[in-house]
Amino acid sequence: MQALGETFTLLDQFRGMVRAEKQKMDAAKTVYAALAYTLPNAAKLALTITVPEPDKIGPFCETVMGLERKNPTFLGVVFVQVDPDAENTAYKAVSFVMPFMSGLDAEARLVFARKEELTRIQKVAEGVKGGR
Repeated sequence: MQALGETFTLLDQFRGMVRAEKQKMDAAKTVYAALAYTLPNAAKLALTITVPEPDKIGPFCETVMGLERKNPTFLGVVFVQVDPDAENTAYKAVSFVMPFMSGLDAEARLVFARKEELTRIQKVAEGVKGGR
């Protein structure tokens, strides 16, 4: 499946860039990715599946491949990077997308997916910080 291959390729490239910039940091713990897609007649503008840690890739792939029966449109990959060294909390987590398609509809759906993933990761980061 092309969407899976592209997702893993982009995530690996981004983690490599982070690793090169922040050599002491574990890029796998600061970079998050999610495959964004939409389904016909879905209640939400876009849906995402977060790419898990490497030891849980099998179930992730099975889930994505299982979507084929539902006729998904894969929109792109949402990336969130968390910088634990950022002093300003507004810059602790940033996000961007790598689209698989273009057009106003796809772009609007990707913006929605990006905001949802960024909010989700920020909540996770706050929970980890609060649990210290």
